Amino acid sequence: MTLGGVSDSESKSRHLGMNNPGKKQFVQQIFSDISPQYDRLNRLMSLSLDQRWRRRVARDLVQAQLVIDLCAGTGDMSLALLENPQFRGEIMLVDFNQDMLNLARKKIEQRGFGQRVSYQTSDVEKLPFPDNAFDGAVQGFALRNLENLDRFFSETLRILKPGKSAAFLEIAHPENKAFQKLFYFYFYSLLPKVTTLVTGNGQAYRWLPQSLKEFPPQGEVVEQMRKAGFKNTGYQNWTGGMVACYRGVK
Repeated sequence: MTLGGVSDSESKSRHLGMNNPGKKQFVQQIFSDISPQYDRLNRLMSLSLDQRWRRRVARDLVQAQLVIDLCAGTGDMSLALLENPQFRGEIMLVDFNQDMLNLARKKIEQRGFGQRVSYQTSDVEKLPFPDNAFDGAVQGFALRNLENLDRFFSETLRILKPGKSAAFLEIAHPENKAFQKLFYFYFYSLLPKVTTLVTGNGQAYRWLPQSLKEFPPQGEVVEQMRKAGFKNTGYQNWTGGMVACYRGVK
């Protein structure tokens, strides 16, 4: 059914902000729809910078023996870590979308890392792992899509060993006003049109820019991490603040 030219699903996407029940199911369907094109669109959306950003995050965790990749998607963050020659450990990939994890498994096995990786289909806001289980945690480009960010930070802290760190990579709000205007024009106005043209899936790529509008600025994200119990929290803006890397220690 359409109301004034806006479909029910599109209208719903505009009202599913942070800490909003129902967002989880909506996002899961979105990512099932776009999973075959996800990697190609990531390159397009990030101007081919996303792999470089992931490699920078991976450097934080090369000494860890067992890392959990939260909202692992198609496995690009795990591959950035596995392909770093300094990393000799193992990774547990967790995602609530089986379609994405199937793609991750295929990619990782093709690269020859299958023996060092495990997979778990699970909600990252309610993880099926014991306390103090992992030496490091990482996530790439999924904080905006979570239903309850506070609960996610608390769960991540719970499954980390004391003294171990987490690193989260996310699209951000540039803090330079001139660059912010340029980036917002690209991300909110130009990008949805280009991705719709390439994929034919307008709903999915209108949702992704919308998710940034509802996501808090970097300082507020760090404060939420601190309230959850993380220590030594902070963030770094990269590429003019197009993305930010958030870090914290248990």
